[in-house]
Amino acid sequence: MAYTVISGIDETNTEKRSLSEIEHRIDIHQNILSSWPRFHPQRARELMCLAGLRSTHFRISASRNQLDQAILHLTEALLLPSRTGLVPNAALPLIPLTQVLYLRWSNFEQPDDIKYCIKYLRYLRGQQLQARQRKNVTTFLVLALAGSEREGSMSNNVVENIKEMTILCREFLTSEGPPVLPFEALTKVITAVYGIAGELLDQVIECLREANARFPSSPHLSFMLGNSLALRFSRAFMMVDYEEAVAILGRIVLISPSSSDYPEDIRVLHQRSLKAIADSSYHRYYTYGKPEHLEEAISHIHTYMGSIPLNHRTTLDFPELADLAQSRVRGYTKQLGSHNRLDTFDFSSLIASLTEPNSSSIPREQWRLHYQALSA
Repeated sequence: MAYTVISGIDETNTEKRSLSEIEHRIDIHQNILSSWPRFHPQRARELMCLAGLRSTHFRISASRNQLDQAILHLTEALLLPSRTGLVPNAALPLIPLTQVLYLRWSNFEQPDDIKYCIKYLRYLRGQQLQARQRKNVTTFLVLALAGSEREGSMSNNVVENIKEMTILCREFLTSEGPPVLPFEALTKVITAVYGIAGELLDQVIECLREANARFPSSPHLSFMLGNSLALRFSRAFMMVDYEEAVAILGRIVLISPSSSDYPEDIRVLHQRSLKAIADSSYHRYYTYGKPEHLEEAISHIHTYMGSIPLNHRTTLDFPELADLAQSRVRGYTKQLGSHNRLDTFDFSSLIASLTEPNSSSIPREQWRLHYQALSA
């Protein structure tokens, strides 16, 4: 998991630091702390710097001991009285503490970590924080609540947690200025809402409509709205949701992913949009069963599979294609009205039409040959 800084921990240019340099700096800070009295006025700040270095050490070494030590340092800093302006807010060490707790939970799955992380973040939201700190704390709370729903460590409050996530997202998406809620956080909200309660998904969709109206040029918000509508279609099967979802996602697909001008996250959105359209078209066919829906579903799946590099493409990328293949074969045999001599004819072109991304239909001449073989 990427490490997201939400506090003033000293981690400037940490990506360029070597492990030996970090360990050297840890030794320096430890020596400073050991030479100071327990209530030195700068001790809290020094502990926070040391915790930041240990967190950085973990990013390189993956040593749980470094996270454990960072949590101890931050706990001590939290318990110290704030006697100078160096730590202006007594709750400030609690911000990186929740961050490190979440980091330890996400890597080592200790349920108590996520429980206390949520407890501390809820407390912090009631404190006087800078605007940026408050937004980061709220974002982090959404991620932690989504994590607790996955973990099941707060299973008695799952619906309440998801309602809280929905409210927090609405706060972000309807606030002044561009939406700053990370894509990962909003994705987790929608996934959790979809799995628990449909009425909450309705609320998220309406919130996303409002956000898209305010920021129509945001591809991330467009994807979240289109994907949410696609999810709702997969459980409610309302064609209006399908049509709107495909229209929104289709606009993202029009972005050329091969252009070097587009960052990696836009390329990911492009492929995820193709996947969502393919999923929805598959659900539409099996809901309504129309032949034209079958052909469109196969076409959309081919398009999605074509977006996957050949060296990464497997039959597991879209197992539903096998179901659609069987449906197409059943449709052919039903229309031709005979099952005689099926085992004597080479159906390689029919198989190709289902498995090759660039093939969408069987040529008329092949139809004639299939018909002759089946009716002979």
